[in-house]
This record gives sequence, C-alpha cells and structure tokens, in this order.
Amino acid sequence: MKGRLIGREGRNIRALEQATGVDLIIDDTPESVTISSFDPVRREIAEGGSYKSYSRWTIHPARIEEVVEKAKIEVESTIRIEGEQAARKTGIQGLHPELIKLLGRLKYRTSYGQNVMTHSMEVAHIAVCLPQRLEPMLYWLNGPLCYMISGKAVDHEVEGPHALIGANLVKQWDKSAEIVQAISEHHGEATTTSSLGFILALQIK
Repeated sequence: MKGRLIGREGRNIRALEQATGVDLIIDDTPESVTISSFDPVRREIAEGGSYKSYSRWTIHPARIEEVVEKAKIEVESTIRIEGEQAARKTGIQGLHPELIKLLGRLKYRTSYGQNVMTHSMEVAHIAVCLPQRLEPMLYWLNGPLCYMISGKAVDHEVEGPHALIGANLVKQWDKSAEIVQAISEHHGEATTTSSLGFILALQIK
C-alpha cells in the first residue's frame, strides 16, 4: 500500500501532497499513513483522495489529480448540506451563502475533544431557551451566534481570536454595529459593555 502511494521516485506522494495541500507522513507503522494539516477540510479531501487513488488498479499523478478533484467536489457538497441543515435546525433564514459554507465546515472541526458543529447547535438551542423576560432580544440572538461560531471555521487561516474573526464576518455580511460589538465581547477578548454581548458570553459559559 505504502509503496503504491509513494510511487516511483516519490511521484505519487508528491502529486497527492500538491493536489491536497497536506503532508503525508509514511513511517514504519504497519498499514498506516498520517495526513498532517491544520486545515480539517484539506485533511478530509486528502483522506478521500488517498483512499480512492489506492483503490484503483493503477496510480499515477494524472489519475491522482482527477481523484482529488472529485473528492473536493464531494466534500464541498457535504459542507453545503451540513450548513443548510444547521441553519434550518436553528430556525435561521436568509444567511449569506458564504456563511452557510462556514457553518458546514464546522463538521470537520473539534475543540477540547468536542465536535464544533455539535457544540454550535447546542449553543444555538440554549439561545431559544432563555427566560421569557428576554424575549425582545431573542430575535437578535441566533444571527450573532452563527457569526460568532463561524469564526472557528476560519481561525486557522486568519490571525487572531475567533471572536474577533467572527465579528469581522459581520462587518462583511451583516453591517450591524450592535451585533459586531456583541460578538467581539463574547469570549473575553473585548470588554463586555453591551447587554447582548453579556448574554452571548453567558451562553458560552
């Protein structure tokens, strides 16, 4: 298996790494290849591309590029579906398509041993269960939660804490100064000064 993945003079493994943007680590561990990357989506694509390449009778760089491209399409489709389902389950409508994709990417993220998509859904449901006296504010909560959580989908690509990254997403797609402030406050990276920021921080804790 490892010999086929490496290929003559390392051509196959170089093609896989170049096409997927990951590092493939092949050591003495029996029947094991390590896929190394900070990007969980790239790891998923590389895993699918490696498996499908190996399952073919012949492996060569041109075939690898073809297989990896198909794996990318499959993963992108899964991301879109997962993002749409997350928005639907939390009752959020009219989200920007790019935000839908960021939500879907959370399927492949973990934080402190927990799947980030699962965590995100739990936080969103807590927002719905807030006391009735906060009802006038409930309309605002799920939107900020989506942006806030989406920051975790890109925090390995953009320098800075995910709370501030999520706030910057709002500047791009929502334009609401109130929500920007609340999101930036929710994880202690900014001083909490707004009621909405306090509520968001409370849900996370």
